Amino acid sequence: MFFTRKKKQQQSSNLAHRAAAEPSFLGRNCTIEGHVICDGELHIDGTVRGTVQATMCVVDQAGIVHGSVTGDVLHVRGRVLGPLQGSNVYI
Repeated sequence: MFFTRKKKQQQSSNLAHRAAAEPSFLGRNCTIEGHVICDGELHIDGTVRGTVQATMCVVDQAGIVHGSVTGDVLHVRGRVLGPLQGSNVYI
């Protein structure tokens, strides 16, 4: 009885951590115009016309970015028509 509150708090913080750790996806049939900011992992398989800022960004084979991409880790398998800035950049 005395430990139920602590256990519920731990479960809710674990759920929040898992939700934050899930990657975000932009599908092939999507186009975004403007600034994209992601605090976690972002996979781009569609088109972005603007800037992209993410902790980890993956531009997949069908992905196209018309603008700059910044982040800690960048994986480019598609096309980026603009500058790349990251700690670890893989092309």
